[in-house]
Amino acid sequence: MNISRENETNNIESELKRRIKQWAEQEGLEVPKDFEQIAELTKIKYSVKPKNWKKNEGTFECYTEDNKKVLVTLLNRNVCDGFSRICITEGYVTKIYLVQKDQKLGVSISLEEKIIKREDTNLKISYSKACIQLALKTDFRFRVLVTIDSTKEVKEDFKGLAQIEEYLLEIHVPTQKEEILYIINEVLESTNPEMFKELTITVF
Repeated sequence: MNISRENETNNIESELKRRIKQWAEQEGLEVPKDFEQIAELTKIKYSVKPKNWKKNEGTFECYTEDNKKVLVTLLNRNVCDGFSRICITEGYVTKIYLVQKDQKLGVSISLEEKIIKREDTNLKISYSKACIQLALKTDFRFRVLVTIDSTKEVKEDFKGLAQIEEYLLEIHVPTQKEEILYIINEVLESTNPEMFKELTITVF
């Protein structure tokens, strides 16, 4: 590497570290201690890489524990809810986490949204305390909104959710509401009856 190229790389890396530090301090986090904990919770290896660094977007490259490449995007604190967020994109899947720090409990993250893109299909999964919403959009103007109410707090590993995601992503033609309702209800009744409370389907 020539001197000018090396200097450019060092400058980019310094800017990236500054951006991480600035983002972390907004949430009262310490670098590298708290950021390393965030990396552990999101199952990425914390190593600052100037490769694919997008200054205006706060995006940089990391790797998962099993060495899969991911892009990490740092989002500033939202003025509406006061939370900072971190986005992790691996292939066609993007996960958005809320980041919080408690003086006693330390750093915690919670999955807010997962977005899956496949060719002509976009599926957004939103998580709240006791509810999961799956919003499907397709290029042929067919849209489905699935709302699953739970008896307990929901997490990413909610039983049956992966099967429902896969089913929705395989819908390539307009499908009757009753058919979607029947299939998803069958999945929930067979995989997660103890947490499944109510199912609502809206087709646009």
